[in-house]
Amino acid sequence: MHFCGPPDNQSEKLVDDYLTGKRISPKRLDKVICEFVGVYPYLELIARKNNLEPLDERVVEAYWLGNSLLKQVTISDLKRLIRENFIGEGKLNQQAGERLAENLPGRAVIHHSFHVFYIGSITNTVKLAGKLMDLCRVSWGKVESLSGQSIIISYRPMIIKPPKLRLSRDEMEKEIKWNQKILPKVRENQIVSFHWNMACEILSEDQARNLEKYTLRNIEAINSLRS
Repeated sequence: MHFCGPPDNQSEKLVDDYLTGKRISPKRLDKVICEFVGVYPYLELIARKNNLEPLDERVVEAYWLGNSLLKQVTISDLKRLIRENFIGEGKLNQQAGERLAENLPGRAVIHHSFHVFYIGSITNTVKLAGKLMDLCRVSWGKVESLSGQSIIISYRPMIIKPPKLRLSRDEMEKEIKWNQKILPKVRENQIVSFHWNMACEILSEDQARNLEKYTLRNIEAINSLRS
């Protein structure tokens, strides 16, 4: 919310109410989700290339964590998505958008990490650089302990030494926020995803491996431009 999604507090409350189990009109929720200009076009593209609906759980998982659906999306598809969806009023200007489309690295994959590492904010609400990349990417870590409204996790942070990016080989502990209404059943030693320091969901080992795989692939793709 407020970065790649709607800026108004009413939309934020609607999403919060839904996530905490309140009954929300699907039409109202769909309208808000479609206003996430930095997310929904990716879901639409992945869905279209796999003959699914944009909010199919498999499509959402593909974008945030990564799965086999991503294989159907080509570099040409990504270039077209940038030109058709990320340029315009309140988004990227023509020159910036065309530059991103033209220089798109060949090994890039349509995964949230691609947007964080390569595209950045298309609404100019935040500059995704330095430590903010580590906050915005979808990360994963093992739960070490839980208390009240926070979780201590061990994870591999981003190491950002321009012009290159990499994941640390060593793990470090980090405290993230925990909304027990959204994620009530988390336990020690489980793997969770987190985004902007908020615990999101419990991951299977396969999901964690996919998240690492596609994150590393996009790091390699972006670094190839800076060699």
